[in-house]
Amino acid sequence: MTATKVVDTDGSLEFMTTADKPREASYHAAGQLPLADAAKKPLTFEKSAGNANWQIRVTGANTGANDGFATFVWSAPAAAGKADAASSNQWWATRDLPGIARGKNATLAELTAAANSANHKTVVDHYGISSQPNEKTGKVNVDNVSFNGCTTNFAATGASGAFGSLDSLIP
Repeated sequence: MTATKVVDTDGSLEFMTTADKPREASYHAAGQLPLADAAKKPLTFEKSAGNANWQIRVTGANTGANDGFATFVWSAPAAAGKADAASSNQWWATRDLPGIARGKNATLAELTAAANSANHKTVVDHYGISSQPNEKTGKVNVDNVSFNGCTTNFAATGASGAFGSLDSLIP
């Protein structure tokens, strides 16, 4: 966590990419939430200017693989502001799904329908935000991440250690 402000005054989650580390990400366990349930709720975050992407990691999808693993990705516009991915047609999957080739843009509803086709039960194992700018280097701050009706406010606290407001949760 950092004291850098995105929308509120209590800080944010910072992603700093470099030539040696061109990608950063933060994920949260979703407890095998049915993808169809997650796809019905707002998917938003607020950010500073820079590259930030939704990533939803699923299993059980109709990918042709036994585990049905895939990641659904959406990139927010580069400008600062509130990013809402729920109705975007710019989502893509890291694996082929019936009728949707890997990397082809679609809505999250279309990816969900394809993933769940042929009686597959796709679940969300993890969700998160990543940053992987084309330039390999950059900085973006993210706050107020909303997934499945819950919003995470990343707050920096002066009393905490290296992990900011999450310091008491890290063993």
